[in-house]
Amino acid sequence: MKVIFLDIDGVLYPCRKRISPYTTFRFDREQLVKHYQCAAIRDLSDYDLACAQNGFAHSAIQLLKTLIQKSNAVIVISSSWKFSHTLPQLKALFAYYALQNAIVDSTSNDYGFLKTPAIRAYLKDHPNITQYIVVDDLNMENEFHEHAITCPDLFDEACYQKALNVLSH
Repeated sequence: MKVIFLDIDGVLYPCRKRISPYTTFRFDREQLVKHYQCAAIRDLSDYDLACAQNGFAHSAIQLLKTLIQKSNAVIVISSSWKFSHTLPQLKALFAYYALQNAIVDSTSNDYGFLKTPAIRAYLKDHPNITQYIVVDDLNMENEFHEHAITCPDLFDEACYQKALNVLSH
């Protein structure tokens, strides 16, 4: 199994372009549930829906989709978003982009905000993982060496190329 350990902030949701939590958004959840065939959308706040629809960088999402298609990888969420969202809610955030089925799990919350031990534990607990990458805006090259894909503020073409190279070997 090929796995993408995925951070969200600074990878898909650029730090420089944020939606203000004080901005008012209104969504017709039942229409969204029907359109995206994802009942967990009902459990998301208007702010979460706005972040997914208007805050996530569409270019980064498209590159991620292409990476998944070309590598047959799945996503394990390593982002701090896992503390405030259930796995079904995280999948619902990605329903806008038809990526909800690519998300299979999240790393354990047992390590708090420390991503490295959570990812290491996940790898240990899942020996069927044959290839993996860690996509994050934090530089984790000391811990994960060639498996670390550091995104300065967005998953861009350079990150995509490096990720595809690692998952293809």
